[in-house]
Amino acid sequence: MSITIFTRSQNDFLYDRASEFWPDEIDRHKCTDFNYPFGAVDFLHHVIQYCPDIAVVCDEDCYIYNWPLLESLIEGMDKPVLAVPDGGIIPHRGTYDWFQLNPFFMVIDCGRIRASIQVQNLTSRFRYPDSVNKWGYTSIIEKYRPDWISAAFGWYGMDSTEPFYGLSCWLVSQGLVKFLKPANHPDGISTDIGFALHSWYARDYDNQAERIDSIYYEAKGLARG
Repeated sequence: MSITIFTRSQNDFLYDRASEFWPDEIDRHKCTDFNYPFGAVDFLHHVIQYCPDIAVVCDEDCYIYNWPLLESLIEGMDKPVLAVPDGGIIPHRGTYDWFQLNPFFMVIDCGRIRASIQVQNLTSRFRYPDSVNKWGYTSIIEKYRPDWISAAFGWYGMDSTEPFYGLSCWLVSQGLVKFLKPANHPDGISTDIGFALHSWYARDYDNQAERIDSIYYEAKGLARG
């Protein structure tokens, strides 16, 4: 098993900080060519296409403070994707659907996903809106809802224009995703997924530097144990 970290980067300073938490022997790709409206999903397709084995997708404001725990989760993966629901439990993402995945952090077994795409003879790049119309909500998805997400969450109108939602719908509808349960941070915005802290809003770092810096230093403390 080989692991490669992929980051869609817009800020060299934040990228360097995030990379402090990664073991030196782990390969990493700093991707700077996907900062445009559909860049988020094109970035994920780039990862799936070119990663030889296991991809860890990690935003530059997501700090992996417990790498051994993450590695043990990867070794025990029974589904080819580990990901966090975009809505249903994170307060400031409350208007989004639970079955959508937010790629601030994901683990993708790229070989298995490539094989699934080939078997189904899919040529679409899952770009919004056509992919959402094709891979939107159906009742079949309900059997994949984690029991820690209330049925009251998710409004199924597919009104969001997040570019990666078509890909998310396909992954979940095919039963390819194991959901990571997030916990809300006391600052009311950040998210803890048990081995990493995500501050959110890196693109607004100039206005949120104090809060994001605080999350970074908290993660450094957790990493030291």
